[in-house]
Amino acid sequence: MKSKGWIAAAAVLTVLGLAVIGAALACAHGDINAFGSAKFVTETVDIAEDFSDIAITASIERISFAPSGDGKCRVEFYRDERSAVSAAVSGDALEIKAVKEGKWYENISFLSFGSPRITVYLPKTEYGALTVSADTGSVTLPEAFAFAGVDVRTDTGDVDIASRVSGALRVNTDTGCVACEGISAGSIDIAVSTGRVRLASVECAGSLGVAVTTGKTTLTGVTCASFCSEGSTGDLTLENVICSGGVIIERSTGDVKFVNCDGAELDITTDTGDVTGSLRTDKVFIVKSDTGRIDVPETTSGGKCRIISDTGDIKISVGAN
Repeated sequence: MKSKGWIAAAAVLTVLGLAVIGAALACAHGDINAFGSAKFVTETVDIAEDFSDIAITASIERISFAPSGDGKCRVEFYRDERSAVSAAVSGDALEIKAVKEGKWYENISFLSFGSPRITVYLPKTEYGALTVSADTGSVTLPEAFAFAGVDVRTDTGDVDIASRVSGALRVNTDTGCVACEGISAGSIDIAVSTGRVRLASVECAGSLGVAVTTGKTTLTGVTCASFCSEGSTGDLTLENVICSGGVIIERSTGDVKFVNCDGAELDITTDTGDVTGSLRTDKVFIVKSDTGRIDVPETTSGGKCRIISDTGDIKISVGAN
């Protein structure tokens, strides 16, 4: 009987709590942000000077770029009022900074519905080097822009790149997903500790490297001079990936799958993952698996294809699918 009494009391308190919340929302005209402990404001900085490079240092902001439409550059901050922000041209670079001020315990917000962001409105389509350093926040580069080089480093946050890069494209994030689609780059180097990597319709003139500690990697419709990928835990899938040079892949735990791919030479090593799929042209296969099954063509021409696995199966076919 006592348990029924507690249940009834809990039900009454729940109804009262919902009623209080409903009344509070009504008083705030339905604006849930009115109950947040953090106050957000919009601040816009107009940039009159010319510049080539862009350097951004941020803490938790979402960073994005957009055409200005009026031939003028401006930086729009949607920020916590406790944050300090700035945007100014120094030398040949537009420097943008957003830093959270105050003691660490003053920045704790138990009820905050705002999402700080930085939007850079650019009048031109081509720029020099872009560098982004952020603690926690996403970075988005749209297809409207091209950069001489891009270097993005984040602790936690997704990176989405559709811009062209004539030189080196580097992305390094601890926890987050990296996506590159419909781009061209001189070289690409992506490193992720925990997260996914997805490349689609990418042309890389030089080397392409992807390092993932834990997470899935997928490449679709990619051309490059050479490809190198290492990882601890996570599958690697390559579909219509063509390398004019060599392919080197190392995985501890994770399957490697090829679909209609090719390279001058391939060197693949896994501990417990399977290596399966199809290659476009004949290879001289050098394969070994301690406990897994092996099924590869007995071809005697073409580049070397070395596949070594401790416990995984190895099954490769040759011929475009």
